[in-house]
Amino acid sequence: MDSCNKPSVVKPWLKHYNPEWIDRPLPKRSLYSQLKESSGNCPDQTALSYYGTEVSYLEMIKMIDQYAAAYKELGVKEGDYVSFFTVSLPETIYSIYGLNKIGAVCNLIDIRTDKDHTKGFIAKAKSDVLIILDIAWPKVKDSLDELGIRKVIVQSAGDSLSFFKRMAIKRKVDVKVPFDGKRIIRDKDLAAMGVGKSVDEIPYEEDRPAIVTRTGGTTGVSKGVILTNDSLNAVYANFRDVVGTGLGDSFLNFLPLAASYGIACGIHMGLCMNVIDILIPKFSPDEFADLIYEHKPNYIIGVPIFYENLIHSPKMKDFDLSFIKAMAAGGDSANIGFERRLRKFTSDRHAKYPLAQGYGMSEGSSAVAFGVFDIHKDGSAGIPCVHTTISVFKPGTTEELDIGEAGEVCITGPTLMKEYLDEPEETAHVMWEHPDGQKWIHSGDVGYIDEDGFLFLKGRMKRSVVRFDGHKSYPVQIEAVVQKHPDVKNCCVVAIQDRTHDQGEWPLVIAEPPEEFDGDPKELREEILELCAEGIEERSQPVGVVIVDKIPLTDFGKVDVKALSEEYKKYNYLEEN
Repeated sequence: MDSCNKPSVVKPWLKHYNPEWIDRPLPKRSLYSQLKESSGNCPDQTALSYYGTEVSYLEMIKMIDQYAAAYKELGVKEGDYVSFFTVSLPETIYSIYGLNKIGAVCNLIDIRTDKDHTKGFIAKAKSDVLIILDIAWPKVKDSLDELGIRKVIVQSAGDSLSFFKRMAIKRKVDVKVPFDGKRIIRDKDLAAMGVGKSVDEIPYEEDRPAIVTRTGGTTGVSKGVILTNDSLNAVYANFRDVVGTGLGDSFLNFLPLAASYGIACGIHMGLCMNVIDILIPKFSPDEFADLIYEHKPNYIIGVPIFYENLIHSPKMKDFDLSFIKAMAAGGDSANIGFERRLRKFTSDRHAKYPLAQGYGMSEGSSAVAFGVFDIHKDGSAGIPCVHTTISVFKPGTTEELDIGEAGEVCITGPTLMKEYLDEPEETAHVMWEHPDGQKWIHSGDVGYIDEDGFLFLKGRMKRSVVRFDGHKSYPVQIEAVVQKHPDVKNCCVVAIQDRTHDQGEWPLVIAEPPEEFDGDPKELREEILELCAEGIEERSQPVGVVIVDKIPLTDFGKVDVKALSEEYKKYNYLEEN
């Protein structure tokens, strides 16, 4: 086939970008150095907003320098991995950038991780210094000696708050940490070690590890993703010109710290673009509308189900959303029916632009494609970021397909991870060197690039339902149809056992109506099946619909497909009422 019709050659998405953005060089410096340079644009502006406590950019850099000196005093060296079992507090940000300044690597672990996996993640990083939130102490207290932890720095959610707010939090924390002033110390004692001291930044080195994040674990045990200074700075570079923020703009940051998009978008990108980073370390999807109502942020990143909650919130009934400059969504696919419903909802409330649907993965340091402002097509995941190349390949090969042809979505560019932490076989499974000499991430997602450069996703290669006759149906396509029903807030399609043949599976729809739904569940089931009969080919029809009060979500806010698959795999659709 003609190579001039290959997405990686033609790059049709570049026509949407200003040529100056395309040619602008990428930063070649550490995270610390990039943040410090960006902070010089607005030293007196608020950088961090945390429950009434505000920290300016100048104050933040001073604290980062103080923490860097403190960690040097503590004996942390270049190349050491320091584990974080905490959330996005101001002190966490001081530690991350302070450690980056002296060349250490931050190993981020989600605070909700169970005891055994937490222990394993710390062990893989070979950390001997642990930063932990006080309420998480019970999960690690019995493993310190086995893990070889020499220093534990304990944070509290109230450390940066006023006296009365701090006391209110202290009363809620029923955990006794055995501080000894030597091995187990408070965060404020660590900070004190850096007062009046200074430390030089280590020289920049290309491809130096900076952060370890965690995959969502949707296809197995969560893996550690090693991101470099260069990959995280490239995420910032992908957004800095396209999005463009004004002084005083704010970003609502409830993103999980240990997710790639938490550190890349929630912290580094936003701060380097000089926004006010509103830190919400404890978040529930049910609070989404309340937080927008309270903080009126200019920028938001979430997953589709959060925006469904927004649509159904009573607080949003007559609320003016004109303050929103960009709403982004990733993680789960947003179908056309949902997009149109959300667009009407937001435009009725004076939001200027539709949902900025995007696409990304931990291994790409977060977003690799987006549709923002007027760069939009219904049902797409946007266009590749300005410094990123996305193409489609014949599954299991390095054979690139043409524009418009569906295959495995693969990504290359400066935001790619360095590797998985201590998992070379898993790294080789997803990161391939192609004949062009470039390293490409093989996503496992099926999709295509259209003639305008927009990425359209069709589902997961591994997430399919295989009938007794070998026919495959793809849950994401069924979900897109089901989601069109006005009384479906969220849905998931799982494979269940075929009870009329010796082998094979059937698709089953799990549907969650909005809280205010007061109709007949049986009628809703029948209406969903009618929708599917009209919009899905006969061989891919679901055999049943289950109406539930709540579809479970993973810690990262995605539909927990694994949990639902396990719960319903033996569901007897022949007995459905």
